[in-house]
Amino acid sequence: MEAFSTGLQLSLYGIVITFLALGLLILVITLLQVFFPAPQKEEETTPVSAESVPESEDSKQRVVALAAAWWYWQNKRSSDLGKQLEEGPGKRWRKKEKA
Repeated sequence: MEAFSTGLQLSLYGIVITFLALGLLILVITLLQVFFPAPQKEEETTPVSAESVPESEDSKQRVVALAAAWWYWQNKRSSDLGKQLEEGPGKRWRKKEKA
């Protein structure tokens, strides 16, 4: 039973040391942020509403072309995936055929 209690004490010491080190790291990070704050960036951009950008026929055609290309790419996939997986990447990985 002495070995068990020694193991528990050692585990407890390890956990305590780990969390103390983590707390110290958090404290150092917080102190560094207090002493060296990040510079404030000034917002110079003006908000643009969606109504101010007219939708042209060209942008509609681009959306349709993109949707068609995506549909074509999705349907181009090979249907013999199982066979490709059995073959493997090279001769070394192929199944040995029974004679």
